[in-house]
Amino acid sequence: MKVLYKVVAIVLALAVIPVALFVPFVKLVVTSKAASIFSGSEVLLDKAYSLSGLYESFLKGTEGKEPLDLKAFIAGIPESAKDALGANFIAFLAFFILALLAVIAIVVLVLVCKKKKAILIVTGLGLLFTIGMNIMFNRFAAPLVSGIVPVTDLLSTEVLSQFVGGGLAAIGGLLGSLLGGTKLVEIRLLSLSSAYIFMLILYIASLVWTLAHTLIDWE
Repeated sequence: MKVLYKVVAIVLALAVIPVALFVPFVKLVVTSKAASIFSGSEVLLDKAYSLSGLYESFLKGTEGKEPLDLKAFIAGIPESAKDALGANFIAFLAFFILALLAVIAIVVLVLVCKKKKAILIVTGLGLLFTIGMNIMFNRFAAPLVSGIVPVTDLLSTEVLSQFVGGGLAAIGGLLGSLLGGTKLVEIRLLSLSSAYIFMLILYIASLVWTLAHTLIDWE
């Protein structure tokens, strides 16, 4: 019974890492009224990205696409946008990293700790870190979705073209410049996607599994 408990507890904990990396992590919907003139649809982009997919598409680069210069991208963001978004994004990253570190802590405790109270505490913390990650991401996304921070402050035509293709990005960027309309390209939706839900489920399952085995031990 103890061996079964350890195997299942470790599998549930470790599953958080591939889920976070390979399951769609962030959902992004970008619209443009300008683009609808040419394409018949306001939607420039409606896609969920995994973290591995974001890395492969934008940071690694391919034969036909240069990798995104992350340093130059960050440097190009206006200070007002950094002030509005920076703290919440850093908090999101901190909670995300803590949620992953909790996985390592759970595995170590399952292997070496006889008392399950510590495992329950760390698993509960992992669950709280995951919830905190979502809260801070929503706070980060809110100014972008509401338009307080215009998407054009963050996504230049060059960057936007990596998401939606050069043609539509150029159209949206050109008309936005000519008409002075930062609202011509908007983020309609920016939120965590299914990876967050699966991370929650795995942490809850881990918590229930350890709690159930603790109650059985008490008997």
